[in-house]
Amino acid sequence: MSAYDEYFSCPHCGIALMHDEKDIFIYAIAFIIAITLPLILLFNINSFIAIAIALVGYRVLRPHIFEPRFRIKNFIE
Repeated sequence: MSAYDEYFSCPHCGIALMHDEKDIFIYAIAFIIAITLPLILLFNINSFIAIAIALVGYRVLRPHIFEPRFRIKNFIE
């Protein structure tokens, strides 16, 4: 998650906004479990490799699939 910006600005009013951390963790955990378990159980892939595939998959798909679904809140330092 450190590769992502801590906050972003609203294009309309310029206020600092951020994604809700709970949503980020919930979507990440759900995606990783949903990908890792079938890889391990159905395809007999090593668990470390399956987790690596799931993590890379989440990293690639996050900006396109998951971020539009995250709730947004004000960024307060």
